[in-house]
Amino acid sequence: MLIPPKRIVFTGGGLRSLGHFGVLEVLEQRGLLKSVKEYIGVSAGALVGFCTMLGYTIEEMKQFVTEFDFSILQSAHPELVLEFLTHYGVDSGSQLEKFVISLLRVKHYPIDMTFGQWHMKYPKAPQLRCYATDLNTGKLQEFSSKATPELSFVFALRASMCLPLYFIPLKDPSSGHYLVDGGVIHNFPFNTLTEEEKESALGISFLYTKDNVTEISDFMGFLTQLYNCGFNPRTYQVQQDNKLRCIVIPTGQMSAYNFDLTKEFREELIQLGRDAANDYCDTYLKKILELKKPVRRYSVH
Repeated sequence: MLIPPKRIVFTGGGLRSLGHFGVLEVLEQRGLLKSVKEYIGVSAGALVGFCTMLGYTIEEMKQFVTEFDFSILQSAHPELVLEFLTHYGVDSGSQLEKFVISLLRVKHYPIDMTFGQWHMKYPKAPQLRCYATDLNTGKLQEFSSKATPELSFVFALRASMCLPLYFIPLKDPSSGHYLVDGGVIHNFPFNTLTEEEKESALGISFLYTKDNVTEISDFMGFLTQLYNCGFNPRTYQVQQDNKLRCIVIPTGQMSAYNFDLTKEFREELIQLGRDAANDYCDTYLKKILELKKPVRRYSVH
């Protein structure tokens, strides 16, 4: 029998993250979400954890992501393009912020709710831990009820999803440091957990192909491949170091920011998540039992 994890760690990945919902569906069906105390992630992975924490059902989230026009989350302006050297981005992130606010509003939570307020009001409910990259220090900035109780969910998610060179970076309200997407340093933040936390954690990540990308045809595709060159090797190493605790979804070469995905392709991504989760659950016990087999010792006479 699988032991329900206490923490689930989501890799960032733009629209690849639709695969997370297929995994969550299988975990729920197998009774493996009932003990989760914390959702952890960066970028789109943080958003998935946030929605799950707020109480959106797996069915609600699947229906939404297969129908929603993600392109409306973009708000690039010609003026910002001309002022790129001043603002370090071409999109203010205003549409993305409105989206996160709407997620809170639909579930009747205050739109300015902070990590500390959530923990105080719902101490037994799952919590959120997400990360952004502090450009001034070159380190991850943690957002959680312990690290940043006074910060709002909206700010933290905006920072965690702040794709560099596209979105204008946010400034940390206490330090004044620039904050961008947490994936710049760790797109799969499994190694931010303590060794004790890892023992009861489950990671959900993506299998990145090592094949050459045949075509880079637009700016978002260029950015995607630029970041892939940096964080894919690190993500792969984390996966290898934690094989028994990671579900890896084979999404192939797809662009993380292709907002023109058809409904059929979105459903295919969700199915890839289901398949990966079922495969993991079906083979997990076998792997554990093999590791626990006593070593046969032979005596020499």
